[in-house]
Amino acid sequence: MRPRALVMLILLVWLAILGLATGFSLFYKLGYIIGTGLVIGYFWNYLNLWKVTIAAERRTGVAYTGESFDVRIWAKNAGFFTKSRLDIRDWSTVGGATQVTPIILGSHQTRSWIVSILCTRRGSYTLGPLEAHSEDLFGFFYKTKLLKTKSEIVVYPKIVELPSITTLRTRFMDEGTRSQKSQSSTPQATSIRQYEFGDTVNRIHWPMTAKHGELMSKEFDVNFASEAWIALDLESAYHEIDGNSSTDETAATVAISLAKRLMHLGTSVGVLSQSSTATAVSLGRGQPHLIRILEFLAFSKADSNIGLDQIIEQSMHRFGKNCTLTVITPKTSDDLAKVLRHLSDQGISVSVVQVGINEHLKNSFNPLFRDAISTAYVTTGTDLDLELSSLYAPLNPAPLTRSSILANFSGNQ
Repeated sequence: MRPRALVMLILLVWLAILGLATGFSLFYKLGYIIGTGLVIGYFWNYLNLWKVTIAAERRTGVAYTGESFDVRIWAKNAGFFTKSRLDIRDWSTVGGATQVTPIILGSHQTRSWIVSILCTRRGSYTLGPLEAHSEDLFGFFYKTKLLKTKSEIVVYPKIVELPSITTLRTRFMDEGTRSQKSQSSTPQATSIRQYEFGDTVNRIHWPMTAKHGELMSKEFDVNFASEAWIALDLESAYHEIDGNSSTDETAATVAISLAKRLMHLGTSVGVLSQSSTATAVSLGRGQPHLIRILEFLAFSKADSNIGLDQIIEQSMHRFGKNCTLTVITPKTSDDLAKVLRHLSDQGISVSVVQVGINEHLKNSFNPLFRDAISTAYVTTGTDLDLELSSLYAPLNPAPLTRSSILANFSGNQ
């Protein structure tokens, strides 16, 4: 019942009191009109949703940022009476505002329409439920009918192909010189452990399973000819949102695009971050590992108060001398620059991708970044393949001149 219906009820009671007190027929006639309107409105509203069913054919599973998908909605009137305006609401959390579609259903009529939903942010969302909303002609009463079915959808960050990246600036090691546990299947199965939920059938070691009487899984090692770490800065204080554009979405797109390309080049890739949901994805290769990174990035949020420099310092034991570290950050910090310069001095190839909203900030890199670190600046509209094509190219040393040779010679005396 709406407030106006309550006002009409109070007015009806007041008219009845006045009619009984004065005997004036006008009060009774006004009361009859209001009472009739309330009764008609109530039954009209009830019948308007009687024998009405709604359903939806939704996409479930996964989608990617920037991608649109369609949802088909059906509304059916199985009754004899025509249904006046019904508002069909889709309470899906993906795509921003709730979708509302007004319809009119004739006797025994079925209508369907398509709603297009744009995925603007990565994360986990619900599709549905659907709700039919009705009110009478006078606006006295309203009634809703809810279809309590909904499904989940995970929106992954957008992947951009980077064919221009053809080499990786790193120091290659001989086969077998270094190995590490891998979540991907490799030719090297070096140990056995108890079965864990999610292990595939090809990981099960059947002889040891028969011996121990419980499922046992193989542990795989990977020998690194090349390894790369991607450090994603998700410190909340430095990320910006401008409409549908945001620096954290751009950063996630850069991270997954680089990860896919580097794995295509035969590199083992790991991801570091300071998100509250998870902080690291270990090194690995292959399609299952790419999906793990996608899920990691889909659920990560720019909600941390910890600086990325602290995370990198805590993770230095992960970096080998053949390692490439790519930092994706929206800021230029002296602390971060000093940590990266230290890693560069230790023989680790360091690259920095700065993400921003405005193109005019492209030249705002910390000078420490430019000395010995490859850099790039990207925004939402940047051509990533073009901007990142030289990210892993070998750094060209400064040419030797007569003055620099004499300066070095005099400094050594």
